[in-house]
Amino acid sequence: MKIYFGIDENDCFNPYVSILIKRLKEIDDTLEVVSGIQTFWNEETLSCNIIHIHWPDILLKNTNRTPEDLKLRLQAIKEKGGKIVATCHNIKPHFAKFPWQTEAYTVVYELCDMILHMGNYSQNLFKELYPRSRHEILPHHIYDDRYKDPVTKEEAAKKLGLSTKYTYILCLGAFRDQQERDLLLGLTDFLKKNSIKILAPSFFIERKTKGIRIYLRHAKTKLKCLLLNLLHNIKTSAKIIPEEEIPLFGAMADLMLLQRVVILNSGNASMGFYLGKVVVGPDTGNVGPFLKESGNPVFEVGSKESLISSIKEGLAQAAAGYGQKNKTYAQRHLSSKTISRQLLDFYKSLL
Repeated sequence: MKIYFGIDENDCFNPYVSILIKRLKEIDDTLEVVSGIQTFWNEETLSCNIIHIHWPDILLKNTNRTPEDLKLRLQAIKEKGGKIVATCHNIKPHFAKFPWQTEAYTVVYELCDMILHMGNYSQNLFKELYPRSRHEILPHHIYDDRYKDPVTKEEAAKKLGLSTKYTYILCLGAFRDQQERDLLLGLTDFLKKNSIKILAPSFFIERKTKGIRIYLRHAKTKLKCLLLNLLHNIKTSAKIIPEEEIPLFGAMADLMLLQRVVILNSGNASMGFYLGKVVVGPDTGNVGPFLKESGNPVFEVGSKESLISSIKEGLAQAAAGYGQKNKTYAQRHLSSKTISRQLLDFYKSLL
């Protein structure tokens, strides 16, 4: 079986796909796997049995091609016997700047032989939107080839320069807009009254600039980070945290909070489980049902009272050891090997 994965190998930092590819090859060493944007447009994909697309707009990135070109290419692949599979990471691209990005999603979903979903919410929605496609559930796997060396809270505190006298809530991932920042800023009084600090390492993400502007921007951001910590109990920086630091933040955290306001899926929910944490998140998309079914607290977006209540519940669960139950659940049901076996079975069923 020959499989094409629709990712940009030079610009895809998300380990979701790379771990799947690794596990698939371990399960069946006869599999041939190819990837890359340019590969999609050459003759090699016409000989692939499975074309698996994750973020459709990536296939048009820096190519000067249009959604119509994408449609014609997928139709040509199908005429050669190739099956089109897509994983529904998003219903549409986050904050799309150009119409072609959203159009690319529609083109791919309409031509899919199978669409894989991480929960029932998008599956039920897409069954109505794309009734000609087959729809299956494939949960978000954990990144279980990483973070294997345990770190104590004391060790993490020393390396991160944090005090162990506080309770810590961890928010992983870049904050996408001011709504997500406001979600945390609204908790200031609650945090201070309860000696809680929020770890939000990517609260700001600086864009690189040249000349004097970069120094002014750095100085302004550093001041913002300092004030957030002093006035709002939010410990932050202006960078994407290096992968090697994730276990440190995980060891410090008493609770993980998904700060998303608009969300369909979240790899950080599975990440939190794998790190042995109770996870609090919004009751939206596929995330809300996933957390509720596993006994983790959810909050109503837009309700400060609901958010505070879910945090209190999550901290009580964490103190009772519920985080270990999440870890056991993740290892049993969400391992990359388990999910990859399910994925391979789906491929075979199409062929």
